[in-house]
This record gives sequence, structure tokens and C-alpha cells, in this order.
Amino acid sequence: MVVLLSLLLALNIAEFEQYDIDQSWMFGAGIGYQINDWFRVDWTANLYSQADFTGSSEFNTACSDGTVGAICSYSDTGNVRVSTYLANAYID
Repeated sequence: MVVLLSLLLALNIAEFEQYDIDQSWMFGAGIGYQINDWFRVDWTANLYSQADFTGSSEFNTACSDGTVGAICSYSDTGNVRVSTYLANAYID
């Protein structure tokens, strides 16, 4: 899940001074098929269980009520569920 949070931060979707994301378990499976002596394909899927997320930040900026110079903060909570799918083709 740290990779997912790093991706969110890199995309500038979330900017938190403090954050925590719970651990989750992952289940993966795949299947492949050899089409002939030199060509094969496979498919994989990974499913991650739900993980809870909390994050907070404080800014020394104008608050939404117009107060200038006050320290405004926000706190977010949520959950994350991820699944990945991959298809490959190989020429051997």
C-alpha cells in the first residue's frame, strides 16, 4: 500500500503532512497457455483487501471563512481497494 500512496503523492492528488494507511492482504492468480513451440501467453490478476486511510495537514494561509494568517487544517479518512490485471505474450 505504500506504493499506492507514493503514486497518489507523485500525481499530486494528495498532499498530507501526516498519513497512515493500514496493511492489507493480497491474493494473486495467473494462467498461461502455450500456443505453439515459440509463442505463449499468460494472464494474471492481483486483488488487495480494503485498507483504511487517514491523513491530515495544516496550512498557514487564509481559511475558508476569510481569516488571514490563521492555521487551517484538514483531516481526511477513507479506504482503498486495489486490483491489478496483466496480460503478457512471449516469443521464445
